[in-house]
Amino acid sequence: TWGSGGKAWVCNQWLADVCLFLLSRLFGLGGLAVFCYGIALLSFMAASCFLLRQEKIQSGAAIVPLFLGIMFSSIHWITRPVVFSLVLFSALYCTVHQIPAIAQRRESLRNTLLVWGFLFALCSNLHPGFTIGIALIGFRMLYCMIITATPKKETSFILKLLLAAMLMPLFGPLGIQVY
Repeated sequence: TWGSGGKAWVCNQWLADVCLFLLSRLFGLGGLAVFCYGIALLSFMAASCFLLRQEKIQSGAAIVPLFLGIMFSSIHWITRPVVFSLVLFSALYCTVHQIPAIAQRRESLRNTLLVWGFLFALCSNLHPGFTIGIALIGFRMLYCMIITATPKKETSFILKLLLAAMLMPLFGPLGIQVY
């Protein structure tokens, strides 16, 4: 890029490029497109199903975000690394609402932090959209601290999750340049 003349440049989505190349090599362009379309669709469906189950809202209200998500992301429904950020965001969105239950069980706390720390380290090499996940956790933290009287154990867990999400990507090949 023009701003990094003379410096070594590492693509921030190198791992996604490797994954997409391997899928293309194994299944061809058609298989790669089906994979990306399928992953994107499943991500939106998972978030909508979660809304139906957890939030106890009417099915029409859960379908609206599904169709809005599909409509607004339709320009990304090609074989691009952004599909990996969709998966991360969907999974994280469903998990963030489970925090009160997770915070009550000590073994779940440790396991959740390890899994999400690993996922953020992995996703930071798949697509820069992992930062949206960090923002989601940060907003949840602010919500718990300012708007609700969230128990200290829960708030502490969210803070640890936020720190793990921010620190683990630093262990990739890009280091601090990931941000």
